[in-house]
Amino acid sequence: MLGSFLKIIITFSFFLCLGFEHSSIALADNVAYVTNSENDTVFVISSSEKNSTILASISVGGRPRGIAITPDQSRAYVTNTYDSTLSIIDLSSNKVIGNPIPVSPVPWAIAISSDGLKAYVVSFSDNIVEVVDLYSHKIIGEPIVVGSNPFSIAINKRYSKAYVLNLGSNTVSVIDIKSDSLLKKAIKVGGHPRAIVFSSDEKKAYVVCNKDNLVYVIDVEKDEHVGEPIKVGNHPISIAIGNYGKEVWIVNKEDSTLSVISTETDKVKETIKINGYPSLIGIPSLDSNEAHLLGDPQGLFQIFDLKNNKITSHPINFPDSPKVIVYKEFSNNFLRDMFSRLTFFLRNMLGDKNSNKPDGKEDSLPKKALAVNLKGIAISPNKPLLAISDINNDKLYFYDLKKENLQDIIFKVGKIPKEVLFMPDGKKLVVLNTDGESLSFLSLTDSFPETYKIAAKPRPRALAVSRDGRYLVVVTSRGNKVMVFDLSSSSLRPFNIKVGKTPWAAVIHPNNEKAFITDWTEGVVYAVSLKDGSILERIKVGKNPRSICLNSNGDKVYVGNWGEATVSIITLKSDVPIVETIPVGRQPRMIILNKDNTIAYVINAKDGNISVLNLENLQEKIAPIQVGHYPVGIALSKEEKKAYVTHRSKPFISVIDLRKNQLERTITIQP
Repeated sequence: MLGSFLKIIITFSFFLCLGFEHSSIALADNVAYVTNSENDTVFVISSSEKNSTILASISVGGRPRGIAITPDQSRAYVTNTYDSTLSIIDLSSNKVIGNPIPVSPVPWAIAISSDGLKAYVVSFSDNIVEVVDLYSHKIIGEPIVVGSNPFSIAINKRYSKAYVLNLGSNTVSVIDIKSDSLLKKAIKVGGHPRAIVFSSDEKKAYVVCNKDNLVYVIDVEKDEHVGEPIKVGNHPISIAIGNYGKEVWIVNKEDSTLSVISTETDKVKETIKINGYPSLIGIPSLDSNEAHLLGDPQGLFQIFDLKNNKITSHPINFPDSPKVIVYKEFSNNFLRDMFSRLTFFLRNMLGDKNSNKPDGKEDSLPKKALAVNLKGIAISPNKPLLAISDINNDKLYFYDLKKENLQDIIFKVGKIPKEVLFMPDGKKLVVLNTDGESLSFLSLTDSFPETYKIAAKPRPRALAVSRDGRYLVVVTSRGNKVMVFDLSSSSLRPFNIKVGKTPWAAVIHPNNEKAFITDWTEGVVYAVSLKDGSILERIKVGKNPRSICLNSNGDKVYVGNWGEATVSIITLKSDVPIVETIPVGRQPRMIILNKDNTIAYVINAKDGNISVLNLENLQEKIAPIQVGHYPVGIALSKEEKKAYVTHRSKPFISVIDLRKNQLERTITIQP
């Protein structure tokens, strides 16, 4: 007993001498920063025991995903996947400062060295890690080539290594951050590694392999596996460490559970059933009694009691899809901070006798419908009817343009229905469910839609249908794959075409022999054969081509270049395609033509307007139509007198008078 007491006194004195410089424990309210890719923002959340509030919403670049905070807690750096930049946030004011830092295409994840001098930025499309000097804000050295589709990165301070999880090659690349070079051969793990956390002593790494429902344990010193992979729930997607480093918590999205792994035995000690489909877990510090669960796509923020295994707070609804959560570490009271550090040390030294046993009760909070968030929009070719998808509630609404009311029929479709289109005969619709990774086929006479689950989870991104309704093309973001469905066949088995680095959008030629595919990373349009999948042409366009359409004659292709605010017009009449580039607004997201191919309407998402292009006289300057907050989808009425526009994170449709080229009114969708 006396020996233990002396240890306590010595330890207490040792902490006083250190001045608590390196600890990450704080008793102040937790402040979390969450990237929201659909809303181009970073949310700042304060949580304390049973309450949580949104402190600020910070606008950053296009589709932010990764975020990292400097060791001095002064700044956060955010990866903007659409803009190929890093945004810098001043954490004292929660405002963006300076100019965005240009990096390679599709920057996905970021980690900052423990000395705060360098940031390591993962490029998902180019399979590299770039090192950014945080003083000059410039890339230094040569890119570090890692595995295929690097998804996340974490730095181990103890051994001065960065671990990169390569989603496409099922490996972990290890970088020596002293020399900024690869160490040994990549570590082979399970299918789709996507999340990593280190043990409290940083001697072990826990790697979540999404496809195989496994967690691999890696010896950080030797960079090799330890024991057998740990079987967890279905579709593990996020990981965090808590309970003074004794437990690793994993979110299993598909079966709505949390797996709790003991870091002493490296075995699952319990599995906890939860409500909803959270895709993200964050634990503010090792001694925290709470975890934060965030949902996808709803963006639901909930506080989870780690001791009693239940939700303790009323949830916060985010407008969009959360991707990454990090915490600001700070202390507002020296004595309380000192006590927290001492408690942390003693519990590790003497052992914590308190067990975290479930009480057998599930969260009893009522499930509430989330705010309407309209995305995809299409108009029937033979009826005055709009179909609009709601990505928050996974529903499809129908609005009667003649009666000017919302129809009673509402379809429940797959997760995150981002695109909807009518088949040419108007009898059926197809809905692209990006996170549910499925297609919903339905007609207004069906009692429920028919769902086709896309195999191998390729993450579908865009749809295109041929003008006769025979072919359906689905562009996917994993495996650089385009799926071609022959809808005249009794089977829905697709014909797969491998194309480019980051295929993004597609359109089918009227002759049904080829399709045109934009490639975000390469800045090109591929013409591919629908018969044998061969590459027919590779046409250079602008930076980050995102949208594409084709005129009715099939001799001109229009491409919206997201990264440079231009539209490329490709003329196909000659053997060598001719490309003409014209300026439009920022982030041209969608292009649609009128029936006689004389006018193009271009949605400029960042500027909140629509460019009107006279295709017979491109030199004519027509004032853009102001529509407001971040337009994402557009449909033209049959008589082409009106256009209907959806807006990101908003429950309304803007109605445009195309005769006057101005906003007429808005329609609020309240099911």
